[in-house]
Amino acid sequence: MEYYKLLNLSREPFSNSPDPELFFRSSRHAECLQKLEIAIRLRRGLCVVRGDVGTGKTTVCRHLLRSLSGDDSLEMHMILDPSFDNELEMLAAINAMFSGADRAATCTNAWQHKEMIKDYLYHQGVEQKKTVILVVDEGQKLTTSGAEILRELLNFETNQEKLLQIVIFAQSEIDQLLEKMPNFADRIGLYHRLLPLSLKDTGFFIKYRLERSCAGNLDLEKVYFTRSAIGTVHSLTGGYPRKIINLCHNIILTLIIKGKYRVTPEIVQNASNSLQSLNKTSSFRRFTWRAGAAAAVIVMLWVFTPVIPNPADMAVIDRTIQDHSVPEKSTSMFKTQVQWGHYLPTEKPGFELLDHYDLTFAEKKAAATVEKPVSGDDPDTKPAEVDDFNTPQSLGFVIVHSYESLWDILERIYGFGTESLLHEIIKANPAIVDPDIIYRGMRINIPATSPVSPDNDKRYWITISMHRQLDQAYTHIMKNLEHLRVLCTWDPADGLRYHVVTYDSFSTMDKAQKALQVLPRELYDRAEILDLEGMYFFS
Repeated sequence: MEYYKLLNLSREPFSNSPDPELFFRSSRHAECLQKLEIAIRLRRGLCVVRGDVGTGKTTVCRHLLRSLSGDDSLEMHMILDPSFDNELEMLAAINAMFSGADRAATCTNAWQHKEMIKDYLYHQGVEQKKTVILVVDEGQKLTTSGAEILRELLNFETNQEKLLQIVIFAQSEIDQLLEKMPNFADRIGLYHRLLPLSLKDTGFFIKYRLERSCAGNLDLEKVYFTRSAIGTVHSLTGGYPRKIINLCHNIILTLIIKGKYRVTPEIVQNASNSLQSLNKTSSFRRFTWRAGAAAAVIVMLWVFTPVIPNPADMAVIDRTIQDHSVPEKSTSMFKTQVQWGHYLPTEKPGFELLDHYDLTFAEKKAAATVEKPVSGDDPDTKPAEVDDFNTPQSLGFVIVHSYESLWDILERIYGFGTESLLHEIIKANPAIVDPDIIYRGMRINIPATSPVSPDNDKRYWITISMHRQLDQAYTHIMKNLEHLRVLCTWDPADGLRYHVVTYDSFSTMDKAQKALQVLPRELYDRAEILDLEGMYFFS
């Protein structure tokens, strides 16, 4: 552990152990946790969380248990491995957890175990008003007889609700069991597929772990991943948290050996050589395909394009050869529908953000600080922030829509989300007890970050509409395409404005015009170019 002090770290930031202090609440993990708690408190009965190996199912499971453990109205039980040899063995294990080992030992057959379990659930659920929850990890190991037992336990209910709530965390093989047992699948009140991290969340994940593990030695530099290094990590790992942790662990060791703090794509590639499970081939093929496609487009247009090119064609070329401007399918945002009592996540297209994980909210505030001369006669004299110049302290409020998470709200208003920014939201909303739990119709106050002047890359935006109230702009984007966000601007002479914009910003009017030309028709008809010269914005 002493070796990590060389990198200004107090502990290993990329340990495989499920340390609750290093749990990063990504937008996808937060969404899963929120849906699970809603389903549990509504007593929906059976919840299934399905995910590939390494997507963080166990981490979500541990965090769910931890977040619910302080509620006396909830009673938690857990099965780590459901691969029991027979029906009697599984019933005996469940009965022992509920009724106690001594009482369960008096049962000699399956029927007696079921009756004792039913009596226990009725006593706890009806008489004691408690919600009994059974969490099953490694659910892909369930046998058909084991699934049938769980189905029968779900039959224990009153006229209003289920007496037992079952949450199953499983790998993709669980789908085969559900196909074979439609009577069990029909009982599912929540089916959630846990996906790998997006490129944006991969950057947040790495930065969060480094921040929580930093020793804070001002004489040493901090470990820093460049944007291209983050992109390489995401490409090699596919966004799977376990692979990210293993790769970043090797990266830290490489930094120690080389005596460096800055992580570049070359260091990432070097650290990946000893890991066989990474997407090296697919990453190379993806790069080769993109490079080849770009080259082919350039050659064809060089041969066939007239001397004066069409602006629309130039926009296509620009978006093709600039990798960061090519929209890729993203699953970081979900629109949830309720149909026949089931939560059905519907995947929607969006744009990945590539440039928002360099600064935390606290760092942005510090960067906006303006130094004043310190007077020796005035002990209260201190550096002044931009906020001191009558800038807004609040951006307004939004109303929560169906099954949103706080991370969704952060992304749609600030353009990104960080743990520090999440804490600011929580401080501005005392009614939020658990950041994973917000409800439809809930009012969320939005604090104002320090307003900043647009740099070269942030001056021009494609705006769809402008509003005087934050909630009006937010409602507008929720009723339209998912790849829109709110850009909050402030003019000292004109006050706050709330613009519905696309996620991309541009350094020149010409680039913005090219991007506008390739917008979908439903956006193009309403779109304009917004120039932030003379204004501030909140990000």
